[in-house]
Amino acid sequence: RPHPVKLTRSLIALFAFCCGAIVANLYYAQPITELIAPDIHMSGGTASLIVSLTQIGYAFGLFFLVPLGDLLENRKLMITTALVSIVSLAAAAFAQQPGWFLAISLLVGFSSVAVQILIP
Repeated sequence: RPHPVKLTRSLIALFAFCCGAIVANLYYAQPITELIAPDIHMSGGTASLIVSLTQIGYAFGLFFLVPLGDLLENRKLMITTALVSIVSLAAAAFAQQPGWFLAISLLVGFSSVAVQILIP
């Protein structure tokens, strides 16, 4: 039987930082959509979809990924979800097509549920 992990102040601080950094993925684009749009040749109306698709992806993640925590080992699920988040954020940095950027925004939101998996 594994030994229970003691929650030290430093571990709590690490968890708090991780939760904040992961959840912030949902909101990074909000104040800068007007800067993102011209860079990837996107109209202003289409740029508003960036934030919406990120939130929709998050809702899908809550519905489809978080319940997997009852079936799969939380640590592996959280690490996999966090890696998907990292890869999707890197892909967003290099996306040149509006469609790709919007699809990646959906994936960023989807993988941002790592917080709900991290805490348990």
